[in-house]
Amino acid sequence: MVRDVRIYAQRRGGHVHHWRDQNQNEVDIIVTLPDGRWAAFEVKMNPADTDKAAAALHSFAAKVDHGKAGPRQHSG
Repeated sequence: MVRDVRIYAQRRGGHVHHWRDQNQNEVDIIVTLPDGRWAAFEVKMNPADTDKAAAALHSFAAKVDHGKAGPRQHSG
């Protein structure tokens, strides 16, 4: 999964990262693009984990300093 995302990101000049804080909160994939836009993704094998993963992504996005990291990409 990460390899596939990395291939698509690199075609747009982007980079793929992961994130973990001191409390062991983490994001599986963060894609950053050259213009400062970014998107975060969680990868889950169990559909029962979807709501928890979505809540974690919203919590992560709320903590990001958009002045430093740029605007996030919204999906919808």
